[in-house]
Parts: sequence; structure tokens; C-alpha cells
Amino acid sequence: MFLVGHGAWAYILATITARLLGIRSSLNPYLAMLLGMVPDTDILLHELGIRHRSITHSILFWAILFIPFFIIYRRRSLPYFTAVIQHIMLGDIIVASTRVLWPLDYELGFRLSLTSSTNITLEFIGLIIMALLILRYDKVIKDKSLAIRLLSIITVIPILGSLVYMSDLGMFITEHVMAKRLSISDNIQYVILLHSLFLTLILLPLLQDVKSVIARLRRG
Repeated sequence: MFLVGHGAWAYILATITARLLGIRSSLNPYLAMLLGMVPDTDILLHELGIRHRSITHSILFWAILFIPFFIIYRRRSLPYFTAVIQHIMLGDIIVASTRVLWPLDYELGFRLSLTSSTNITLEFIGLIIMALLILRYDKVIKDKSLAIRLLSIITVIPILGSLVYMSDLGMFITEHVMAKRLSISDNIQYVILLHSLFLTLILLPLLQDVKSVIARLRRG
């Protein structure tokens, strides 16, 4: 998946987990979305010898890493753990293959293209469900406080980075990430739309502020 899909499904599954555990009010949706994107930081660590979809895409790695949080925060940590694990067991199972139990040499995945219709559709479904949850239930993302504005900006930074890379897909999908390069014609219009919709949802508080300012200027 693209980062937007990872972020959207992280939000959805973390929200569902939190509601099932009765701790919805304590969930930070921005943190959940960021954790859903974190495994792909290994792309930036290639020069250090860390291969994409290896250590940061291992369920064993994250289970060990979360042990202190399980002990300290108990069930409150479970939605965030879910946010990370869905990256591996949902998004990266669909696209290519992943060493889900690294360091064990076991790979799992359907090996579909990142820009395949199946993957793009799944990401759109995630965005639609995410939008419905935000508009119906989420008071945090709709909050207009300064802290929420800052969190929304931090969350969109990796998404904006993806858009910068997509100005040249040959740079975006590098040879050490994918076995083949993608054609710019491969559903690129839908990929751009996905990112635009995600940014709109996350920047909702800021967009509401802009709307208010424009309204005041018109009245003045």
C-alpha cells in the first residue's frame, strides 16, 4: 500500500480496537496513523543495510518492542499495536511479499503491483470508511486546538514526502524497493486522488479555519 492506505487502515482498525476495549476516548488518532506508516521507514535505511520489508515489517520485532508498553499501558497500548501490525498483515500482504516473521526466512504475500486496481480499490475503501468514522465519531480530528493542528501537520509530512517522490515515479519506487519500475500511466491519477483525499481529511481543522477566515474577510 501507499502511506495513505496504511494510515487510513491504521486509523480504522485502531478505532475499532479502542471501541471494543471501551477506551475510544483515550485514543490519539494521529499517533495511530503515524504508527501505521512507521514500518516503511526502512526505505530510508537502505544504506545501513536494512532491506525493505525485513526487520521493521516483522510481527516478532513489533511484539518485542511493544512489551514495555503492554506492561505500562496495558490495554490502552493495543490499538496502537494494531495500527502497526495492520501495515504488515493487510497492506503489505496485498502488495509484493513480506518477511512477516523476520529474522525467520518466511515470506507471505500476494505480490500485486503497488498501483494495481486491487490495491487502489482497497485504499479507496479505507479512505471512505475513515471519512465516515471521522465525520460521525471523531472529536479529536475535528478539534480546533493548537495541539491538534500541530499533530495534523506532523501526520501529513510523510504523505507530502510521498507526493514529492511521485513527481517522478522512477525515484519513488526505487530499485531496492521493487523488482520493477512503474509506468507513470499505472493508475497514477487515482494515486494522486488518494493522497489528495487523505490530506483533506487530516487537515480538516486547518481547512475549517481557512474557511472561517475567508468568511470574515467577505463580511468585512
